[in-house]
Amino acid sequence: MCYQAIVVVCGIALFQFMPRLPDSWLYLTIIPIVWLLVHAPSFRVAGLIALGVLWAMWRAQLILDSRLDPSRTGHVFSIVGAISSRPVDIGIGQRFDFQARSVLDGRGVELPISRLKLAWYEPHLALFTRAQCALKVRLKLPYGTRNPASFDREKWLFTKRIDSTGYIVTHRANRCEQPSADWTLSRVRETIAAQIRASLPDPNRHGVIAALAVAERDALSPTQW
Repeated sequence: MCYQAIVVVCGIALFQFMPRLPDSWLYLTIIPIVWLLVHAPSFRVAGLIALGVLWAMWRAQLILDSRLDPSRTGHVFSIVGAISSRPVDIGIGQRFDFQARSVLDGRGVELPISRLKLAWYEPHLALFTRAQCALKVRLKLPYGTRNPASFDREKWLFTKRIDSTGYIVTHRANRCEQPSADWTLSRVRETIAAQIRASLPDPNRHGVIAALAVAERDALSPTQW
């Protein structure tokens, strides 16, 4: 059983080298072939590798299908949900992950997306993990540059299961209610990190101290990493 699992994992790893997902009709062709190979002793290894490839293809397709419809890129939506990561100070505002319970377009139609990466360009907001928010946001498809030897942001967003990225637009309906539990682990870490930043305004100093003290690594520069 262990050997079979290892062979399936090899198939999943092999899938990582595919430059793009195949057309949907190929699934109908591969499924019976995989079944025959797995049940034929002479070709079982090939069948298990194909099974791993098929499973990885299916999972990748599910993630892509859950993303924002390309035709809606740049539209403004109403979202309700909670901040799901520690807000990171980016100088002109804050950036954070958001777990949406509902995403509605201008006509009130709900979209099947939930995991968002957002920026809020208000430099003096006090935001915390698990804050409950109702916001107006402009969303777009997750994407990144494809320059050789550079950071692959689109791949990183894909591995994080981010359905859409965007930013909060100025609107009087925007509001966030801070979490009621003051002593959750994430809240304690955020409080300590904020005190370190206040005591050591130089990012070259507070980034290292916060990383060592409470594992908050966002302020580290590439050189410090």
